[in-house]
Amino acid sequence: MGIEIAKEAFIRGANVTLIKGQMTADVPNVFNVVEVESSAEMHYAVSKLATKNDVFVSAAAVSDFKVKNAEADKISSDTDITIELERTPKILNEVKEINPDIFLVGFKAVHNLSDEELLNAAKQRMEQSSADLMVANDVAVEGAGFGSDDNQVVLMDDEIIEISLSPKREIAKRIVDRIVTKSL
Repeated sequence: MGIEIAKEAFIRGANVTLIKGQMTADVPNVFNVVEVESSAEMHYAVSKLATKNDVFVSAAAVSDFKVKNAEADKISSDTDITIELERTPKILNEVKEINPDIFLVGFKAVHNLSDEELLNAAKQRMEQSSADLMVANDVAVEGAGFGSDDNQVVLMDDEIIEISLSPKREIAKRIVDRIVTKSL
């Protein structure tokens, strides 16, 4: 979804910088690209770039957890181990603190929730992050979400706009339309 939004913004004349982690989608070579390998690197890149931009679209599915005490050496396979995880910072929640004037677009992916639960989760994430626009989707919807060319989303700002299963390219156009309408 992030690549499609970046393409649409570029087509409309935006100067696009893409912070990207590991992904299978092809990235057009017309974008400025910052490659990251961890949530910590993503956090650092966002903190540097948020000060310099008018719009930030947070479409990446950044890991919510990391290994608490990662071993630097090889771990023996002779015994069982327990891995303790700790939460990573919610990058989205810090963007407006870095740049209060930025137009912030967040994404909230859920799994197998009712429509009402999806809207409540999106509203909560929007309030936590002070996002101007939230894009919410249920990744359990068949034919939508990660790894698919299609998606089914709800756009939430001062309105709620439901977009039925559609190509991500078409959804990206609707998202950029909303950004242009609301950020001017």
